[in-house]
Amino acid sequence: VTEKELNNWLDACNSHDVNRILKLLASDAVVHEPKSNTAKKLQTQTIFNRLFHTYPCFQFKNEGFVIQCNEVASWKTVIKTMINPPYNPTTGNINQPTGRTFIIPGAMRLVYNDKKLIKNARIYWD
Repeated sequence: VTEKELNNWLDACNSHDVNRILKLLASDAVVHEPKSNTAKKLQTQTIFNRLFHTYPCFQFKNEGFVIQCNEVASWKTVIKTMINPPYNPTTGNINQPTGRTFIIPGAMRLVYNDKKLIKNARIYWD
């Protein structure tokens, strides 16, 4: 795995193109995300659609990374502004958007398979 694979993931996320994100995931991929816990590949589409709807200005700003074999650890600044009402699938609550911009630290651990597709993604932010 090289910096190219990490940049492909970050570019896909920052473009908000969910289909492009899904193409980078292995068919058996698992994504761990702060608000949705663990999701299989098909559930990932819902997670990203909800995220990009609530925060249409959502961006990852890469601050650094380390690559070892088939794993990438990266740290970043997450920038997001709550424009649309967020939906909490656990409670069913819909909150009113605040218009507030969040600039928070984040990190990712991406594990790739031998086809350079992501088989495990752990995304962390405050």
